[in-house]
Amino acid sequence: MLFDTILHTFLLLPAWLQPEYLLVYGGISLLLLIVFIENGMFFGFFLPGDSLLFTAGLLCGTEFLPYPLLLIIVLLIASAGLGSWFGYWFGGKFGSRIRRMEDGRFYKQKYLIQTGEFYKERGSFAFIIGRFMPVVRTFIPILAGLIHMPFKRFFLLSWVGVIIWVTVMTLSGFFMGQIFPNIIDYLEWVILTIVIVSFLPLIKTWISRKTAAIKEAKRLNPVK
Repeated sequence: MLFDTILHTFLLLPAWLQPEYLLVYGGISLLLLIVFIENGMFFGFFLPGDSLLFTAGLLCGTEFLPYPLLLIIVLLIASAGLGSWFGYWFGGKFGSRIRRMEDGRFYKQKYLIQTGEFYKERGSFAFIIGRFMPVVRTFIPILAGLIHMPFKRFFLLSWVGVIIWVTVMTLSGFFMGQIFPNIIDYLEWVILTIVIVSFLPLIKTWISRKTAAIKEAKRLNPVK
């Protein structure tokens, strides 16, 4: 199930949703819009957040993204933070409707359930590590609003997570570009690696849950 999600969030994306395409043809305006959507609107879970930030850092200062690195980071933090606030508001306002929504192309109940399970397991830390995980990054602000988490707590956790996520991913792309100037020629492979690595915590959680379920089944139904 998780590997299917990987395929649909990257490998099967059309060319116009690949990070380099978005930045080359959409510039900083489209970059900020996508980050906002992916961090708080339920239908934005498939957007390439991690790889987009990495690519933004890589292309920073070039003709495709001719802006200072610090400015890009500040704008991205603001965009992701505002997106998270919107997700929190949306979850609080329309929580009952979200729970009743039927699965469709741009929404599946399993994503909200997986995010809830991840939050139960990780607690407040989910707001930080979850920023580096597709699907969870989109749904955890919505979940926070849905369960009526105190806004002050959400505000603090959200901003800490956003600042760490944006800074780490953007600086990683920037410094990789400085150290390995030809890395842009292998960008697709780099992005694929980022996507796979970002799913590792979810995969670990899924394996742990399956293992626990198997042990519980054996305990309740011992082999005679």
